[in-house]
Amino acid sequence: GQSFNELIALVLKDPKAAKYIRGLALQWGGKHVLEEVRAQYPELELFQSECECGDGSNAFASIPYAFNLMWKFFRAGATAFVYWNIALEADAYSTWGWKQNSLVTVDADAGVCRYNPEFYLMKHLSAFARPGARALEVRGPWAANALAFRNPDGRTAAVALNPFDTTERLEADGMDVAMPPHSLNTSTHETVLSSRSARRHPLSLYRFPRCRTFPPAAWLHWVTEIPEASAPDGCFSRPGTAAQAVQ
Repeated sequence: GQSFNELIALVLKDPKAAKYIRGLALQWGGKHVLEEVRAQYPELELFQSECECGDGSNAFASIPYAFNLMWKFFRAGATAFVYWNIALEADAYSTWGWKQNSLVTVDADAGVCRYNPEFYLMKHLSAFARPGARALEVRGPWAANALAFRNPDGRTAAVALNPFDTTERLEADGMDVAMPPHSLNTSTHETVLSSRSARRHPLSLYRFPRCRTFPPAAWLHWVTEIPEASAPDGCFSRPGTAAQAVQ
C-alpha cells in the first residue's frame, strides 16, 4: 500500500528491522507519503524507483506530468529519479495487457527509432544536473514548474518548464527570458541566482549565504523545444536546440 502507516512506519518502528534500513525506494505512488517520510525519517536516503508507465501515447502531456513527479520527489530530498521503459517497440504491450510510454520507440522491421517527449525531458535534466548535484528549494510564482540544482563544480542550473501553448516570460536579476510554448528552459550560473520582484513570472527565489552574484552577461539560456513527432535522427547532439547569452 501507499499508506505510510501500513507499510513504512510499520516496518521502521521495529528496531530489529530498522537497523538494516538506510534508505527507501518509492514507486510513483510514493508521492502520496513523501511529507510523512521526510518528517519522520529525514536521515533516510530516498529514491524514486519507478515513474508511471503511461498509456503508450507518448504525447507531450507526459512531460508536464513527469516533470511534476520529479518536482515532488526532488523537493522531498530524493537522490534518484528512475524512468520505467527505456525503449519499446511500437506495438508492444506490457504483461499486464496495456501499452506504455518509453523514452524511445523502436521500429525493428524498418531499423529506425523515434525519440519521444520524455526522452527530451530526461536528456535535458541530466545534461545540467550532474552526478553529485544538490537540489535547491525554488520559490515564487513559477516555482511549481521549476527545478534548480547546484552542481559539484559550484555552478547552478535552474530548469523551467513552459507547459502552455503561449510564450511565457521570466524575469530574474533584471533579465527577461522568453520561454517558447511547450519547452524546457535552463539557465546556468556561476553561483546561486538571486531574484527580485518583477512583473510576469519572477524566477525562483533560492539563496545561500555568502554567494556572490555572477555577472548577468554570462547568463546562458538553453532551450529545448519538444517536437510533436521527432524524426529518427531527432536526438540533439548538445543539451538544447539553441543557446543564447542573455544580456
